Amino acid sequence: MTNSRSVGFTLIELILVIIVLGIVSIATTSYLGLGATMYADAAGRDQLLSQSRFAVERITRELRNVVPNSVRTWSEGNGSRQCIEFAPLLQAGRYQGSVATGAVSLFSAADDWNNLVQLATTTPVFMTVYPTNAPTDIYQKERVATTLNMSVNGGDSRVLDVTFSFPATVPDSPSQRMYFMRAPVVYCIENNQLWRYQRTDIVSSQAAANLPTGVLMADDLDNSPVTGFYAANSTLAFSFENSVVLTRNAVVHIRLAFKSGISDSLVFNQEIHIPNVP
Repeated sequence: MTNSRSVGFTLIELILVIIVLGIVSIATTSYLGLGATMYADAAGRDQLLSQSRFAVERITRELRNVVPNSVRTWSEGNGSRQCIEFAPLLQAGRYQGSVATGAVSLFSAADDWNNLVQLATTTPVFMTVYPTNAPTDIYQKERVATTLNMSVNGGDSRVLDVTFSFPATVPDSPSQRMYFMRAPVVYCIENNQLWRYQRTDIVSSQAAANLPTGVLMADDLDNSPVTGFYAANSTLAFSFENSVVLTRNAVVHIRLAFKSGISDSLVFNQEIHIPNVP
């Protein structure tokens, strides 16, 4: 009689294999999960850095081309909304004559007055002379022309003939300089977002209720007035230092703090010099 023997695994061996495979699976999953988490964090930081650089660069470029003494800052809601407003410069030139006559001729080295005249047919264009105070001269329109008619001189395209009127007596600019501008632009930090607003007119009100539809420029800002970066550093996102003299520039300080998904902070502290020559 031949003896037969069964070949296979015992229960203990199967349990040991299951335990070993479980340990290997857990280790492999943890390793891959850690790698995926690190990649996601790095991608998030890179996206945060890109959008923050874009926002700061956009504001900086626009602020470097504004009408002198047209910058103002304001806040609402105990700092939950912080805004900076300014009038973008379209063109400037030196005029001949006196603004008291209501008609002058402007001269520019560039042959681009035609562009300004053409733009005025589709977009509101404003003119100001010798603005020294933003709240009154610009935003209350004390030195902004109430009527404005422009035409390029037929004999020389570098000469612009302008007729206008002001709501009150306006002094001549010491340097005979006149500015043309668009309706103001407003940047506002609202909670954790940065918005850009393009007005269609000059308004004296600083309330956000009067702002048009905005465009979202950046997200993930650390702007809590209680626990955020601004509260911890006792400062607002926008501040403006202005000295109304012909030999000194105005300075705008921008302090933007961004926070990533893992609570890392990225802080931009930008100082922008604005030619302050009214």
